[in-house]
Amino acid sequence: MILLGRFLERQAKGQTSEAILKLMGLPAKTAGLIRGGEEIDVLIQDLQVGDIILVCPGEKIPVDGENN
Repeated sequence: MILLGRFLERQAKGQTSEAILKLMGLPAKTAGLIRGGEEIDVLIQDLQVGDIILVCPGEKIPVDGENN
């Protein structure tokens, strides 16, 4: 019984690790943006140099840039 439990635990951990790695590999498609004093969501392709990006806790950072 103990061996079966350990086997099932290892299998569950392996599947969870794979799922987490797949989620981490998903790129952000939109970015929260502050433009004209308003918060809007735009596609990453529509970002321009000088835009102020809003990143909430837990979100991926959609682009490289400077921290102000």
